[in-house]
Amino acid sequence: MNKLYSKVTSIELYKILFMVCSLLYILPKGDVVASILLKGMLVWGFLLLVIRFYQKRIIIDNKFFIFFIIFTLLSIIFNFQDGFIRNIKDFLYLILEVVLLTQVDKGDSKNILIFNRILLGFMTFGYTVSLLIFFFRIPQVPGFEKFIMSYTEGRLWGWCGNPNTLATMSLFGLFAAFFNIYLRKENLSVLNKLGYGFIIIEALACLTLSQSRSGFVGFAVLVFGAVFFIGIYKNKHIIGSILLALIIGIASVFMLEVYGWGLRQMPSEKLAISVNSNGYFSIQEDGSDGGEVNPSSSDMGLENREIGSDYSNGRFTIWKGGLSVAKENILFGVGQNALNDEVNQKLPKDYVKQSPKIAANMHNIYLQVLATSGIFAFIFFVLQFVNSFWKRRKEIFNDALKCMFFVLIGCMLIINLFDSNIIGFMNLFIAGMFWIYFGYFTSECADNKKVLFLINSLKIGGAETVLRDIVNHFDFQNYDITVRTLFSEGELLDEFSSFIHYSTVLKKPNPLKKAILWRCVKYLPSVIIQYFIHGQYDYAIAFLEGMPTKIVGSLKNTDCKKYCWIHTDLVHNFESETNYHNREQALKCYQGMENIICVSNDCKDKFLQIYPELKDRTIVIYNCLDIERIRMLSDEVVESPFLDKKSSILLCSVGRLVKEKGFLRMLHVIERLKKENVNLQWLLIGDGNQKDILKEYVKKHGLEENVAFLGYQKNPFAYMKLADYYVCSSFVEGFSLTVVEALIVGVAVISTQCTGPSEILSDNCGILCENSEDGLYDTLKVINKKKKELPREKIEKRIAQFRVETVLDSIYKLIGGQ
Repeated sequence: MNKLYSKVTSIELYKILFMVCSLLYILPKGDVVASILLKGMLVWGFLLLVIRFYQKRIIIDNKFFIFFIIFTLLSIIFNFQDGFIRNIKDFLYLILEVVLLTQVDKGDSKNILIFNRILLGFMTFGYTVSLLIFFFRIPQVPGFEKFIMSYTEGRLWGWCGNPNTLATMSLFGLFAAFFNIYLRKENLSVLNKLGYGFIIIEALACLTLSQSRSGFVGFAVLVFGAVFFIGIYKNKHIIGSILLALIIGIASVFMLEVYGWGLRQMPSEKLAISVNSNGYFSIQEDGSDGGEVNPSSSDMGLENREIGSDYSNGRFTIWKGGLSVAKENILFGVGQNALNDEVNQKLPKDYVKQSPKIAANMHNIYLQVLATSGIFAFIFFVLQFVNSFWKRRKEIFNDALKCMFFVLIGCMLIINLFDSNIIGFMNLFIAGMFWIYFGYFTSECADNKKVLFLINSLKIGGAETVLRDIVNHFDFQNYDITVRTLFSEGELLDEFSSFIHYSTVLKKPNPLKKAILWRCVKYLPSVIIQYFIHGQYDYAIAFLEGMPTKIVGSLKNTDCKKYCWIHTDLVHNFESETNYHNREQALKCYQGMENIICVSNDCKDKFLQIYPELKDRTIVIYNCLDIERIRMLSDEVVESPFLDKKSSILLCSVGRLVKEKGFLRMLHVIERLKKENVNLQWLLIGDGNQKDILKEYVKKHGLEENVAFLGYQKNPFAYMKLADYYVCSSFVEGFSLTVVEALIVGVAVISTQCTGPSEILSDNCGILCENSEDGLYDTLKVINKKKKELPREKIEKRIAQFRVETVLDSIYKLIGGQ
């Protein structure tokens, strides 16, 4: 069920299916099916928006977006008397485009790579169809008018029945191909290279055969921008980059024309289509009249060549009429539905007669927004792009991938001085591509504070579970979170939010690799160790003592603030000290931290016993838990090995089966009590290196009726809730997350007196016993006779200290300086 929910709420899946549905509009007979499917996508999209708003996963860092949407809606309300329903439908698609399609679940290049691959599949199909139309005769088939129009006026109209649209799609395809090549340059096989080469050749062929002036401008901008920005990125020579970009840009357009001229010289059978005096076009095959088709019956809007004979192909005529309409309706425009009729009144009558629908597309998206929605919508429409570029100006110049995105978005904005295809008035497929890429651009270039959390692995454990809960609830609107592990392993790998970047040092760890990495961290100088962390971060947090702390402490970037978490009692647990040559080296590492965060006051006291010099920078932030989630999971019905609890007390313990947890001495206690006819039953949940030792002890001493090993359980809370008491038998703890979890599900806790539990269970919130076998024995013997009732109101107040929201507020104040 969770996997299905994850798929249904996946923004990346939505983007792909949206593109598939909108693609149907430009295929023969596909508009009816597309219309139905897109209505479904509209409903799904708005449900997705509601879910993501509720989950606080909608990220809009550009206030001009919101104002643009508001003034567009006001325009629709103001023009309610003319095509209100159609205008509302266009507005709803606009919301999906500028809000939903721009969202990115993961701000890394993997999703972009996947999207590009799927997009290139669509494009390869389209380019191939378009070129087959160019090289071979297409028979006249009813309903295929757009395809019959595929080569006319010396221009390739292509699979979408419009040369400018084909040119724009070619530019998107070129970008997607080169972007994938760049990302995969180290892993490209010969077959991959041939495939990408074929796509690029086809895209260039469609672009040059379309003879689209706006397409050629866009191609020049792409080439110029790529050379210019990559030149700056690599060499920092601005003047040299400009000159080089100009030379290569001009040469590329010239070569593109030569390529097109060569293609047109190849033998082929083309359809000859001409416009007759009645405004109809006829199709001749071998000189015979193929009949007449009214161009106004399709969305092609064929222009009269005599009226539109200027270099702009009639655009100046349309723009003049559009400006007149905009001036007369400057505040709120006329609405999309009325635009065609309003502008037609300003155009020559013969022009309107020949091309009655041409004014619906102003061939300038900015003028289109101005005329349909008014001056305020127009201003904020422009400002949203200006603001996005300005906010990311530093990021753009520091990374080649971000340069490529910037160039693509800039290219499309320039092309739309001559076309209207980045809002879905004319073509949802191109508009969808634009906003999806714009979302990737803003995500990749976000100026959010970058936070790194470093930890050994994501195996089930207290620190790992806390890390999951902290980062999954982080403020993704202001922080860009990366979780990096030393070893790519653990049950929690798949339990992190899709907003979080994940990376690792060792992808396929084994004991030998781990040993080598450990020795590298211990013996290599810090100037080398720091390279275990990739990228630039504003904050680097070692979420575990030992190797993560030493690696973070080695960072030389003075702009990065460093923090470390202490989860254990360092006086009794010397494991972390094995990563340093001596105390002085460890002290130097800790002195490089802005703060040392201990998970309890006892933990802090123990740390300061070893490092009293660090008193001023050592603080306490309790571990957090997702309380509502734990309580929900605890209600799950599970089967317990000990269903009959009438004759005995049922105990439960959860943790790694390691020496520090004291589970072996707990078995000694159960054996002693059994000899005295006190038959306790104990559920032991977890796995670890002592598992075989513990099982052998149970078998040897006949404790099978008293002890059940449940192994690792994804939901241990349901078993906890069945118990009468939760037992923490540890020799040493830092915080003991499971003690708090037991309190959350309403189970009384018995714990040995050690760091963490002593603080959590103080003030009669639990039962503390001496940290010894006899201490456990005496306590369990007493509670078997009389179950102790604990004050729930006081426990609830104690639990509130460990809420995720409470702990996150402390972290924001720490790293944000709030």
